[in-house]
Amino acid sequence: MVGAAGGGLGVQLPIETHNGGTALFQRPEAIPVGSPIFSDGVNQVYFREVGDHILRAAHFGWTNHPVDPDECDETITAAKLQTLREDLKKRFRSMRRGVYAGGFAAIYDMTPDAHPIIGNIGGVAGFWCNCGWSGNGFASAAAVGGHLAARMAGRSSAVDLGMFGWPRPPETKTRPDGNWIRR
Repeated sequence: MVGAAGGGLGVQLPIETHNGGTALFQRPEAIPVGSPIFSDGVNQVYFREVGDHILRAAHFGWTNHPVDPDECDETITAAKLQTLREDLKKRFRSMRRGVYAGGFAAIYDMTPDAHPIIGNIGGVAGFWCNCGWSGNGFASAAAVGGHLAARMAGRSSAVDLGMFGWPRPPETKTRPDGNWIRR
């Protein structure tokens, strides 16, 4: 799975596909409609509303569940659901009453350091990447896309995306491993 995006051009990208589980819960009464997204960095879980009665919850951050995207089970496993439920209850007491309403598994494109790969990669003219976001690219897609488009058109950009190149530039600081927050 590593390098599939640029393999035909001789560019190897360190991207693997990983499985992440998402659960849906009925909204507990203690969580009002219109609540913001709740995110817990210690237990690495979040939930957000999907309509007036359902909350969508998942773990975030780097995951270590490599899968073949063609063979991936799209259901959330009982073990992932249990871990997610336990981690939610640690921070959000009202989720103890969250009734399970379904779930699914999603595929994330993960890089070894959990940072995306952005820019003209491998010295191949015209080969630009914006990948490896690990499910987190939607929030910044418009801004990153604008800066990347400027660079693709030969213009400068107000944001230096150089640290997201591949291989990573030597001056790029290493992101701490996923367990740093639990220490």
